[in-house]
Amino acid sequence: MQTWLDWYVSGSSKTLRRMCEQFPGTIETLDAKLHQRALTDDAFAFRLIVERSRYALSAAASTYAGYPGAKKMASEIVVWGESLAPFCLQTGQAPLAAALDRDVVRELTGTRLSPEVRRYAREAVARHRTVYLDIADRALLFGDALHVGALFVAEVESGLRFTAVFGEVGHKAVRRLTWLEGGDWILTDQHHDENIRKFHAHTGMAVPALRPLTDIARDAGIELREVLEGLENFAYLATTYTLTEMEHAERQPWEMLPYRPANHECRHGRKSSAAAKKFSLFRVWRVSARHLDRGERNSGTGGWKLGHRVRVSGHYRLQPFGPKRSQRRLRWIAQHERGPRDGPPVTPIVRIGAFHHQAAL
Repeated sequence: MQTWLDWYVSGSSKTLRRMCEQFPGTIETLDAKLHQRALTDDAFAFRLIVERSRYALSAAASTYAGYPGAKKMASEIVVWGESLAPFCLQTGQAPLAAALDRDVVRELTGTRLSPEVRRYAREAVARHRTVYLDIADRALLFGDALHVGALFVAEVESGLRFTAVFGEVGHKAVRRLTWLEGGDWILTDQHHDENIRKFHAHTGMAVPALRPLTDIARDAGIELREVLEGLENFAYLATTYTLTEMEHAERQPWEMLPYRPANHECRHGRKSSAAAKKFSLFRVWRVSARHLDRGERNSGTGGWKLGHRVRVSGHYRLQPFGPKRSQRRLRWIAQHERGPRDGPPVTPIVRIGAFHHQAAL
């Protein structure tokens, strides 16, 4: 599979078939031809599943109101469907999708960023409405048990919404975590909840007991909020680098992953399985670290000067370049000291438990 999202779509027809067995009438509104297609065409079944996720809350409120936790589970399904909708439904705007190789993930993980990088990334999300970051297998680890396979960033009424998809190392089992920027609102997949497992058992779906993500973070020596903050910074940096590097390269786009849409002839017939492995269903940029600038710092000049020496930690910033300095590129500013050399030193305050490079992910 070209991306984690392609892997997730594969097998959707089988998933829909199981849903029809457990919940008769799931696709009863389709005519015979479309009904048959839904049970054999993964891309078509994926779209139907996402469409029907909108009604999860109403179903939980009526049919499954007696099961504690069902409403919370349904809320997570609705939010997950909203994250996937731009990739299979007509939403009016094409999402930005980037597949990040291992090197670029390593360079951008656990580093600080300037306010201008954060602002640039937020504006990019506002333009595209949804940003999808596909992360190389095992490149971004969460404790010893899970790795991050994908990140979704979406603009919603209440701000920016992040969804992280975790998988077991060496497997593709999915755990999901959704939160609003700043971590004031967090929604998990609820698979650790005993009531949810009872609900799934009633519907005939075997769901193993899974540990809460907060416990996994604690065992790794960190707090879940620090993980979320690190993922937010990583998403901002990856989005900024993906877009500004195209400007730096005279607006030449990144190479795209091999792509064939769902209606392409190769996706139907006997060779459809082979096509699913070779071609992505989505338009995804292949992003590498070959142009990522982590060179030496350029000393700047300005009218204001420090009266004492301070230590500035390493961070990413947007560097102006091009005609009239109208373009931007992501540049690493190495740790350095500022201020007059004969000025009194200032001892930096180190916050215990800070999000250090590769410490939380």
